[in-house]
Amino acid sequence: MTIFGVFFSGGEMFLFGIVGSLSLALIGVYAKNSIDRRQKASEEFISAFDGVILNLRENPDCPIAQFTYAFHNEHLAAIVKFRNSIPAWKFWKRKSFDRATENYKETYEMAQDYGSVFAVALSEKTEVAKEKRKIYSDAIDKLLSHA
Repeated sequence: MTIFGVFFSGGEMFLFGIVGSLSLALIGVYAKNSIDRRQKASEEFISAFDGVILNLRENPDCPIAQFTYAFHNEHLAAIVKFRNSIPAWKFWKRKSFDRATENYKETYEMAQDYGSVFAVALSEKTEVAKEKRKIYSDAIDKLLSHA
């Protein structure tokens, strides 16, 4: 058989077929493992935020500073671990995730500033507290949208 002006015998074509089939099988195994790792990283990332999401939605009277502080170190560890699961060649996704991370950190600081000064003196039912809670919740939602 002649391909692009080069003659290949039947045996060579048979070997090319075997090599091609094995290559595709290896690519399939690698892709499956990559998908599984990414899915596991996403599940772990989302589960790290379960406690704070539950408090935001189910416990509106709990001072926001209290539960944000309780979960912050766990969140930072989950953020670093999940960022490492985003492939380096998907730099645009990493950049977007980094922006969401910075937004989360800023809203965390805002929640801590508010909570450390006013949590005891003011009720969590004030409009200011509700707005801070919504901003923090939105920042978490943006962060989790990458998972």
